[in-house]
Amino acid sequence: ITILGPVPTRAAEGPNDMVSAGSSSALSPPLLLSPVGLSLLFAVFVAMHFQSLTGLSLSIDDDTAILRTDPSIWLHEGRWGAYLVERFIMPLPAITFLPYAVFGACLCLAFALLAISLGITTLSWEILLGFALFVGVPQWLFLMEFSANIVPIGIGFLCAAASVVTLDRAAAQRRGIPERLAFVGASVGLLALATGLYQ
Repeated sequence: ITILGPVPTRAAEGPNDMVSAGSSSALSPPLLLSPVGLSLLFAVFVAMHFQSLTGLSLSIDDDTAILRTDPSIWLHEGRWGAYLVERFIMPLPAITFLPYAVFGACLCLAFALLAISLGITTLSWEILLGFALFVGVPQWLFLMEFSANIVPIGIGFLCAAASVVTLDRAAAQRRGIPERLAFVGASVGLLALATGLYQ
């Protein structure tokens, strides 16, 4: 991904140092936005929310939503983003754990984007611990009680994280005024989409 820039390296400190400047090693930490990095983050999510991913738990609105064929109910609540998700991306699934898996994948991507916007590009045990605290926040459990909301909330959080990264790119000093305005416009659009996906 070109927006991330070069990965910082460090010089070798001694004969036993496995990672030297400019070289690659099997023991070097994976990048956050690599298949290995995102897989490790998703494994943490699975460990934290194993019950939701493996058990059949009907939420409060599932008994009425299971018979719904028209997602326009979201438009009456002003949640046009949720309407678009249910209409074009993921209708109400027959496999109950699929929304939880999509939600977890969105949280992994969003966390990686937010960490990269802070200058953290590689995975470490501290980052994995921080992600475990992030996905273990009790508010996620409350939101996951409503399975119809899970996918829109995950996509909305991913849009919010992408908005932060886009705004960070707009603040780069080497960019001209038109390019900055384009990044700011994209950031505002992503925030509007995130807002429409939930409330």
